[in-house]
Amino acid sequence: VYDVTVDTATDFTITAVPSKTTTVVLRSDGSGWILEGGNPAVEETIATFNVDGSGSAITAATMATTKRISGTWILTRYSITATAATGTNTVKFWKIATGTAIPTIANVINTSGVSLTTGTAVTSTTVSDFTTTTFTNLDLLRCAVTAVDTTATDLTAVLFGYRTGP
Repeated sequence: VYDVTVDTATDFTITAVPSKTTTVVLRSDGSGWILEGGNPAVEETIATFNVDGSGSAITAATMATTKRISGTWILTRYSITATAATGTNTVKFWKIATGTAIPTIANVINTSGVSLTTGTAVTSTTVSDFTTTTFTNLDLLRCAVTAVDTTATDLTAVLFGYRTGP
């Protein structure tokens, strides 16, 4: 089921993501329709964060490089992988609107953090730990390792979602 609203003679919006409220705009370029802002029905990577211990165990309070978000997003899942992990590895994400500062602990967007508790990889669609699941174009995101086992030598955290706008 698609809810279509005609805004002008050349634009209309469609709400078409199952269990999501998403508005997309199709624009006529004279020869066909162009989807503005990406495909909301396709889950994509919002940001990937890498923490590399260069062969040594990583430590809590290690930070990944700050990432600038391109586009507007709704978070749907996360993934964490860690090489040589034998225990719990937890990360928190920080977000701030673009401006003159990078995100700090004051900008944390999840409460307890999300964890890899067994094995070396986890993917989860449970995003209830996040206080916000929306990201705006040019937001700055950072990933902080808050708990780590004593053997993990690198960790990658990935946020996935649906693009809802440019």
